[in-house]
Amino acid sequence: LPSGGDLDAVNVQATGSLAALARAAGVRRSILISSAVVYGLQQPPVAETAEPSPVEPYGRSKLEGEQAALSAKAALVFRTSWVFGEGTQNFLHKLAGWAEQRRGRAQGARRLGLCLVRTGREAGAPACRQ
Repeated sequence: LPSGGDLDAVNVQATGSLAALARAAGVRRSILISSAVVYGLQQPPVAETAEPSPVEPYGRSKLEGEQAALSAKAALVFRTSWVFGEGTQNFLHKLAGWAEQRRGRAQGARRLGLCLVRTGREAGAPACRQ
Protein backbone atom coordinates (compact mmCIF):
# COMPACT_ATOMS: atom_id res chain seq x y z
CA LEU A 1 0.00 0.00 0.00
CA PRO A 2 2.77 2.58 0.50
CA SER A 3 3.04 2.65 -3.29
CA GLY A 4 -0.70 2.86 -3.98
CA GLY A 5 -4.17 1.76 -2.99
CA ASP A 6 -6.84 3.23 -0.79
CA LEU A 7 -4.94 3.93 2.43
CA ASP A 8 -8.00 5.18 4.31
CA ALA A 9 -10.15 2.16 3.40
CA VAL A 10 -7.50 -0.38 4.39
CA ASN A 11 -5.56 1.22 7.23
CA VAL A 12 -8.32 3.22 8.92
CA GLN A 13 -11.80 1.97 8.06
CA ALA A 14 -11.02 -1.76 7.87
CA THR A 15 -8.88 -1.64 11.01
CA GLY A 16 -11.63 0.16 12.93
CA SER A 17 -14.28 -2.23 11.66
CA LEU A 18 -12.25 -5.30 12.63
CA ALA A 19 -11.60 -3.90 16.11
CA ALA A 20 -15.31 -3.14 16.62
CA LEU A 21 -16.33 -6.60 15.36
CA ALA A 22 -13.82 -8.26 17.68
CA ARG A 23 -15.11 -6.33 20.66
CA ALA A 24 -18.74 -7.12 19.76
CA ALA A 25 -17.81 -10.81 19.52
CA GLY A 26 -16.41 -10.74 23.04
CA VAL A 27 -12.73 -10.73 22.14
CA ARG A 28 -10.97 -9.46 25.24
CA ARG A 29 -7.74 -8.36 23.54
CA SER A 30 -6.67 -7.87 19.95
CA ILE A 31 -3.25 -6.99 18.60
CA LEU A 32 -2.62 -4.54 15.79
CA ILE A 33 0.75 -4.74 14.08
CA SER A 34 1.30 -1.19 12.91
CA SER A 35 4.39 0.58 11.62
CA ALA A 36 7.16 2.75 13.01
CA VAL A 37 6.45 5.02 10.04
CA VAL A 38 4.07 6.89 12.38
CA TYR A 39 7.18 8.43 13.99
CA GLY A 40 8.05 10.27 10.80
CA LEU A 41 11.71 11.21 10.52
CA GLN A 42 12.74 10.19 14.04
CA GLN A 43 15.68 7.78 13.91
CA PRO A 44 15.44 4.35 15.56
CA PRO A 45 15.51 3.18 18.17
CA VAL A 46 12.57 5.43 19.08
CA ALA A 47 11.43 5.63 22.72
CA GLU A 48 8.03 4.14 23.46
CA THR A 49 6.98 7.52 24.84
CA ALA A 50 7.89 9.42 21.64
CA GLU A 51 5.07 11.36 20.03
CA PRO A 52 3.99 10.13 16.58
CA SER A 53 4.63 12.67 13.83
CA PRO A 54 3.95 11.04 10.44
CA VAL A 55 5.10 13.08 7.45
CA GLU A 56 3.36 11.32 4.57
CA PRO A 57 -0.09 9.81 3.77
CA TYR A 58 0.85 6.19 4.56
CA GLY A 59 2.15 7.12 8.02
CA ARG A 60 -0.88 9.29 8.75
CA SER A 61 -3.24 6.46 7.71
CA LYS A 62 -1.38 3.97 9.93
CA LEU A 63 -1.69 6.34 12.92
CA GLU A 64 -5.41 6.87 12.25
CA GLY A 65 -5.82 3.09 12.04
CA GLU A 66 -4.14 2.71 15.42
CA GLN A 67 -6.51 5.29 16.89
CA ALA A 68 -9.49 3.44 15.37
CA ALA A 69 -8.32 0.13 16.88
CA LEU A 70 -7.61 1.68 20.28
CA SER A 71 -11.07 3.28 20.36
CA ALA A 72 -12.53 -0.26 20.60
CA LYS A 73 -10.87 -0.42 24.06
CA ALA A 74 -9.50 -3.93 23.59
CA ALA A 75 -6.47 -3.43 21.38
CA LEU A 76 -2.73 -3.44 21.82
CA VAL A 77 -0.65 -1.71 19.16
CA PHE A 78 2.84 -2.85 18.19
CA ARG A 79 4.85 -0.55 15.94
CA THR A 80 7.39 -2.51 13.98
CA SER A 81 9.96 -1.58 11.42
CA TRP A 82 11.19 -3.69 8.51
CA VAL A 83 9.61 -7.07 9.29
CA PHE A 84 11.08 -9.93 7.27
CA GLY A 85 10.91 -13.70 7.08
CA GLU A 86 10.42 -16.52 4.59
CA GLY A 87 9.32 -15.70 1.06
CA THR A 88 9.63 -12.58 -1.04
CA GLN A 89 6.79 -10.38 0.23
CA ASN A 90 8.89 -8.26 2.57
CA PHE A 91 10.86 -5.05 2.50
CA LEU A 92 14.32 -6.62 2.66
CA HIS A 93 13.63 -8.66 -0.47
CA LYS A 94 12.41 -5.53 -2.26
CA LEU A 95 15.44 -3.57 -1.05
CA ALA A 96 17.78 -6.24 -2.43
CA GLY A 97 15.94 -6.10 -5.75
CA TRP A 98 16.26 -2.33 -5.91
CA ALA A 99 19.98 -2.61 -5.21
CA GLU A 100 20.37 -5.17 -8.03
CA GLN A 101 18.52 -2.81 -10.39
CA ARG A 102 20.48 0.17 -9.04
CA ARG A 103 17.26 2.00 -8.21
CA GLY A 104 16.94 4.59 -5.51
CA ARG A 105 19.18 7.43 -4.39
CA ALA A 106 22.86 6.82 -4.00
CA GLN A 107 24.11 10.39 -3.83
CA GLY A 108 22.76 12.66 -1.15
CA ALA A 109 20.68 9.93 0.48
CA ARG A 110 20.40 10.46 4.21
CA ARG A 111 21.66 7.75 6.51
CA LEU A 112 18.83 5.49 7.64
CA GLY A 113 18.51 3.92 11.04
CA LEU A 114 17.45 0.30 10.79
CA CYS A 115 15.39 -1.80 13.16
CA LEU A 116 14.87 -5.30 11.75
CA VAL A 117 12.30 -7.74 13.10
CA ARG A 118 12.58 -11.36 11.92
CA THR A 119 9.57 -13.67 11.81
CA GLY A 120 9.51 -17.46 11.79
CA ARG A 121 11.21 -20.17 13.80
CA GLU A 122 14.49 -18.29 14.20
CA ALA A 123 12.79 -15.08 15.36
CA GLY A 124 14.49 -13.14 18.10
CA ALA A 125 14.65 -9.68 19.53
CA PRO A 126 14.75 -6.75 17.11
CA ALA A 127 18.20 -5.77 15.92
CA CYS A 128 18.51 -1.99 15.76
CA ARG A 129 21.42 0.10 14.55
CA GLN A 130 21.96 3.55 13.16
